[in-house]
Amino acid sequence: MATLRFQVHGELGNITLSGFLGQAQDHLEMLREYDCAISHESDFTLEWLITNVSAGSLILEMESRSTTPEKDFGHDVVNAYFTGWNHIEHEGTSPPYLSETGMNAARRIVQRIGKEGMTGVEISSTDRRITLTERAFDNMDQLVSETDKSSGSVEGTLETVSIHRSSRFTIYHSRTKKAIRCDIPPGSDLLDHAKEALGSRVLVAGLLHTNACGEPLRILANTLRIFPENRELPSIAFLGGRYPDLTEEATTKDFIRGIRDR
Repeated sequence: MATLRFQVHGELGNITLSGFLGQAQDHLEMLREYDCAISHESDFTLEWLITNVSAGSLILEMESRSTTPEKDFGHDVVNAYFTGWNHIEHEGTSPPYLSETGMNAARRIVQRIGKEGMTGVEISSTDRRITLTERAFDNMDQLVSETDKSSGSVEGTLETVSIHRSSRFTIYHSRTKKAIRCDIPPGSDLLDHAKEALGSRVLVAGLLHTNACGEPLRILANTLRIFPENRELPSIAFLGGRYPDLTEEATTKDFIRGIRDR
């Protein structure tokens, strides 16, 4: 079980119901994206229960309840949620795990600051707190807006495949864990290939769309390469001594120098 406190600043009587409900729904959308990414499940594993509602500024206090008896991902999801907002507010970089859908939910949360009677947003838990400001709004515009597209590739773990409206899959970048949408062109056989690659580390090449920070937003996939698992790769012990005459009479130092000087 994990707890969260979501506070919307503003004067009661000025905050609109549609604005507050929108904040709560987008907040939940982000939590569910973190849930699915961290649990590696196709559906969310946490329910969020309201434990208290306070006036003054509107405050929702919530706690998670796991729907899976094997593992409770509540604390991991809350940690990822705060880490994500810290990336947006203070670093101006995309959070790990959030897809385009989650990023747009985050954008709507900060877009409402200064509108519909809401003057600010504060999120806290038992040991962490972050206040969202206009800086987060400016950073989100940079992070979700496409500024360039070119041929390129992205590497990561393929986690989800979807055929809703259009065929696509999602990979999580090997280094940043950023979620990247990979669109499959009509008539391509990549959909079956993507299904076979679920859970595997892959390299996707095609038309890459990036934001102002140079981060990949999505890619129109042309090819999909599955990397072998570590256990399929030859070990150092296996390779050792396989080619005893490789350097002939030269020492290893002289052999490497000769290759470098060619």
